[in-house]
Amino acid sequence: MFHPISNNALVIKTTGGKSSFEQRLSQIPKPRANQALVRVSHVAQNSIDGKISYSFDNGNFGDGDVLGCDFVGTVEEIGDAVSKLSKGDIIAGIVLGGKIKGLGGYSEYTLADEELCFKLPPNIPREEAVTVPLAVCTAYLGLFSAGCLNIDRKEGPEASILIWGASSCVGRFAIQIATIYRFRVIATCSPSNFDLVRSLGASHVLDYRDMDVIPRIHELSPRLEYAFDTMGSSKTSSTVSEALTGVSRRLCTIRQSDAYQSNISSYASITDVCVWKAFLHDHWEGERRFSPSVSSHNSATELFSAVGNWLRDSIIKPNHPRILKGGLYAVKSGFELDRSEGPLDYKLVYEI
Repeated sequence: MFHPISNNALVIKTTGGKSSFEQRLSQIPKPRANQALVRVSHVAQNSIDGKISYSFDNGNFGDGDVLGCDFVGTVEEIGDAVSKLSKGDIIAGIVLGGKIKGLGGYSEYTLADEELCFKLPPNIPREEAVTVPLAVCTAYLGLFSAGCLNIDRKEGPEASILIWGASSCVGRFAIQIATIYRFRVIATCSPSNFDLVRSLGASHVLDYRDMDVIPRIHELSPRLEYAFDTMGSSKTSSTVSEALTGVSRRLCTIRQSDAYQSNISSYASITDVCVWKAFLHDHWEGERRFSPSVSSHNSATELFSAVGNWLRDSIIKPNHPRILKGGLYAVKSGFELDRSEGPLDYKLVYEI
């Protein structure tokens, strides 16, 4: 029988339009039929939390919201319809941090959808596994979901894809996944990351700051069909769109705002990737509504059924963790790092 559990979480306290963090006790709800109750041991900070930090600073969240999307922890209870998880399993997955009142990764307990998590292979440490779920799901949906690039996995070497910002957390997984399906990857990043990006499977690596980067991409792939902007700014999307020269000219960006999708080439079609569509219920960001996508959900389910084995067999590698000591008390420092340093090429990880 399920017993209500007192949950220690780092929640947002909103006063006079300004937000701050405080630890607060609450009751964790009973898992729905397809959910597991998880005792969280590790949570990772994402680039999306960096975007969220802007909303946090401007008081856009409600009192009691809990942030954090990536988690690792131990299954304590399971819902009636859960068939792939058992009590005691160590799992990693994604939750809708900041989207469902009182539930998120920055907490002692959370509720996880069975389809959107995976069991940890024994050779992958928890602090590495927690860097995987959101970034790998973003990469996979960006490449294959019907609402994004929708690349046919059977294209193999016939498919060339440009991954812009290839050393980012999402970019690294996009390269590795594309390599699994034998796509030809053209990647851009800083020269200091060339060796890393090549080691992940990129066929060609270019400096994104090179004034001739677009002509060089045209030389490498005169009929480029697919591009994935894993940086997601109006400038990068505009630049990336100029690299597309094929028939369909599909560009996917990680940002869901029209402001990031303006000024692109009139010949390119642009979409964005939103992991939250993989959850089969609506969620809101301010007044903007995100409806669930069956295609995204099915793609994410397919991914999470495979990613544990990929990690076990070293087919994909986790991102680099940087552990901040202090548990939930360290999250404030992590947000300060994001504000001061901008996008990070490692994942900040907190031990709960």
